Amino acid sequence: MKEGIRLILATPLSRIQLGVIVINAAGGATFTVMPAFADGLGGPGIYGMLLMAGACGSLLGALLAPYMKLERVRLGVVFAAAFCLSGIAWCLSVFSSWTWLVVLVYGLAWFPGGVTNVIINTVIQKGVPEKNMGTVFAAASGLSGIAMPLGNLLGGSAGVVTSSSAVIAVCGLAVLGVGIYWMFDPVTRKLPAADDMDQSWFASPEKTNAAQATPSL
Repeated sequence: MKEGIRLILATPLSRIQLGVIVINAAGGATFTVMPAFADGLGGPGIYGMLLMAGACGSLLGALLAPYMKLERVRLGVVFAAAFCLSGIAWCLSVFSSWTWLVVLVYGLAWFPGGVTNVIINTVIQKGVPEKNMGTVFAAASGLSGIAMPLGNLLGGSAGVVTSSSAVIAVCGLAVLGVGIYWMFDPVTRKLPAADDMDQSWFASPEKTNAAQATPSL
């Protein structure tokens, strides 16, 4: 686990990983207050529809990702655009007076996440040496999920003092903020496309420094 974290943090992809932690915290907060939000719209049936919409949005994004040719676009651009759109939809989903539109927009908010999940997994599979594949995937999953319980706590606490719709809207703004950060962060913007990733991105710092110090013949 430590080796996997070290390999991730030694690359510019750590900027993406930190943003994903914030997004997962927002997701945890949203899931905590979602039953109360759905109750105001019509009860458990609406809650089930919202969960289904999120799952369908993610699944549709994952299914369509290979056909969108986004592997040729810079990784930072893809992630920034995806989560700006996701954050906007996430936030706006609570403001509609029509339940069907709430469900539809909320489902669309999860579509970009399904797309980017496929792309980032492609990047790791292409860039990580086979002997490190398990540790890097474990570290990426662990770091991504570490914020979920904190998000649950913050969302539940906020839901006591304010409305569930306000909590979800703020979570959407947080996701939008991550997308905007990726858009203007120079390190993230310069990340290459997934097709251009190779194992040099995950080379150990010691090997990289040694290679740079070796004079060319």
